[in-house]
Amino acid sequence: MFMQKKRCLAGLAGLLCCLSLAACGSVASTGTGSSTAQETKTAATEKTASASASQKTMPIRLTVNGKQVKAHFNDSAPAQELLGQLPKTVTLNPSDNDFCGDTLDLSYKASDVQSGYKNGDLAYWPPAKNFVIFVKDEEKSASIGNLVILGHVDEPQAVLNALQGTLKVEIAKAQ
Repeated sequence: MFMQKKRCLAGLAGLLCCLSLAACGSVASTGTGSSTAQETKTAATEKTASASASQKTMPIRLTVNGKQVKAHFNDSAPAQELLGQLPKTVTLNPSDNDFCGDTLDLSYKASDVQSGYKNGDLAYWPPAKNFVIFVKDEEKSASIGNLVILGHVDEPQAVLNALQGTLKVEIAKAQ
């Protein structure tokens, strides 16, 4: 009985480790899930795109390793909460599709949480309380969940492509 519980706990721990890498790591492959699951993912992505296009925004400035990058926060409650904490400096580590790190304490509602992102999205990832800048693989992002989108980088994709290594990012209100 003890060994059975031990194996079950070990398996659960392994599963949690894999799930914890979803936003701050490799993009998971979408596989060949049911059409209902795919339709749900597509609907969520479309909802995200239309919602971000209709939201009011607040200009911010990211200073990434000394270089200025224009961006904006959306009008969601979590983004406005972070706006009230600015200026703030975070250290972000690279992974396959994003840069993420540091701990933020932001309040959010279930309706703020989504799956999928656009390249350049600024997000809060509640499972690790991380700030995230997504830089690539938006076309594979429908399976990346537990995201609270805070805003977006207003620079060309080339600026995102040039980001390398560990980033020191100061987030401040634009002047």
